[in-house]
Amino acid sequence: MTRYASAVFAAALSVAGCSAVGPNFIRPDIPLQGRFAFAQENALEAAANAKWWTELQDPVLDGLMERALSQNLELKVAVSRIEQARAQLRAAGVSSQFSGGVDASARAQISDGNYSDVSQVSVAPVFVLDLFGENQRRREAAAAGVDNAVFRAAAGRLALQLELVSRYFDLRYFQELEALRLRSISNQRDVVSAIRERAKVQDESRLTVSRSEAELQLRRSLIPQARQGQYAAVLSIATLLAEPQEDLSAQLSVAKPQPRPPHNISPGVPAALLKNRPDVRAAEAALASAVAQIGISEAQLYPSLRLNGSLTVTQGGSLSVGPTFSLPVFDRKARLAGRDVAVARAAEAELFWRNTVLVGVEEVQLGLSALETSDKQVTTLTSAVSKFRDVASLSTEAFRLQAITYIEVLDVEESLNQSELQLINARRTYASSWAQLNVAIGQGWQTLSAEDKSSSSQATILAKK
Repeated sequence: MTRYASAVFAAALSVAGCSAVGPNFIRPDIPLQGRFAFAQENALEAAANAKWWTELQDPVLDGLMERALSQNLELKVAVSRIEQARAQLRAAGVSSQFSGGVDASARAQISDGNYSDVSQVSVAPVFVLDLFGENQRRREAAAAGVDNAVFRAAAGRLALQLELVSRYFDLRYFQELEALRLRSISNQRDVVSAIRERAKVQDESRLTVSRSEAELQLRRSLIPQARQGQYAAVLSIATLLAEPQEDLSAQLSVAKPQPRPPHNISPGVPAALLKNRPDVRAAEAALASAVAQIGISEAQLYPSLRLNGSLTVTQGGSLSVGPTFSLPVFDRKARLAGRDVAVARAAEAELFWRNTVLVGVEEVQLGLSALETSDKQVTTLTSAVSKFRDVASLSTEAFRLQAITYIEVLDVEESLNQSELQLINARRTYASSWAQLNVAIGQGWQTLSAEDKSSSSQATILAKK
């Protein structure tokens, strides 16, 4: 090594200072209120592992969820993306600073009638010194990429949970709707029978008889709509589980009432969303990766130093080793522009992260408001339905005694039908609001199927951060 090369090497090391250039990632500060609007309590425990749907105490739903978490194809795609990110992290390790290889050759040579074998082995390793932390920043970006993939998969897991529960609610709603309409048909059939009996013993209006029969047929016509809703819900569930629809139809054909979620949810405080919501965590990981990219582009503005060596094994043999110093000059403007692009992308990533946090807070508060409103509606409609049922029973008896007309009976039946329909719709809305709120506060994002628990170390580590 010449004196000049030694001087260049020493200067490069002194400039590097054994530290990575560019900013280190620190989570930005964001102002958040101390509590959610419409929240009654602030406590929140173990959100990541909470199987919130089990509070419905519905074994059928529990079984469907376990199969969905294990079999859903979109989740499998997300898992494959995690594996890709982990492979990229391995590729960004210390081994990425090495290059070169081993070449071997063998040739037969004939010269002046003389035959000889010529063989040669060449080893040419190259090691790039990480003077300004470019490789360190690459590893940081790759590690953030793994985090991003893990949390995006977790967000997909929450979306799957909400979608499955919503479709299950739809199924039970349409089954309850069919039962409601069958009861309405049965009641109308009794009224038609009473009108026909009255027509036999007195001059009952043919218009009244015809109208009552037409109303019966109208109510019968509504049954296929309810059954189509059930069929569509089963189809959606089958897609989520990646199972044939025929297999699920037999299991889910037994009608059950709509699930009744518990009344209280403790959403925690807004700051808890920074840890509990996987979409927020994914956005934070994307921001960390973008900040690391600034360091990568910054390091590329500085000189690079490589240690080159070569060893040739032949009859004579040779060995050489020494540094190569490169100074970026002619493409510096392009490198500066690349650094500016990285800075702008990091600013964009921070804005996206901030917006994700604020949207999360909004979703929780809207969920709390919707839950409170639908809860009050269910309570009021339950009381109204109970009273209308009493009135309907009395009106039917009064009609048999000829104390009221069929038109009055029809009005009462219509009011009862509408109130019952509003009640089952309100219960469906309440259940949907409850499910959406659980997902909005990040409940259950780390819940895995039994098959996936053995490979959940990355999610477990990240949940503790």
